[in-house]
Amino acid sequence: TETPTSESGEELAYLQMTQGDDLSWSSIAITIVVDGGASQLCTNPDQATDTGCAISDNDDGMFALGEDVTISEGTDDLCSGYCEIKITVIENNEGIVLYQGYVYID
Repeated sequence: TETPTSESGEELAYLQMTQGDDLSWSSIAITIVVDGGASQLCTNPDQATDTGCAISDNDDGMFALGEDVTISEGTDDLCSGYCEIKITVIENNEGIVLYQGYVYID
């Protein structure tokens, strides 16, 4: 992605599922932590964008094997210039962390 500015709604990261079964958006949650701040729950593609972060996909209702999703700012500016973003994908029913990683934007 391009280096974010002080505007809101900018793309922050891309996430691709590289293994496992397709997951419906109702069964998972994606959270981000920007620069060690508070954890923010991203709105899923079937939800209205909120102030924090938002996920967009190909509108099929699933996070599918090989699919890229985009993590963007919501209506608030979360990152301007350099940012460290911790991304976590959680299975909702059991609270199991399916993925956790970092993205560094500069």
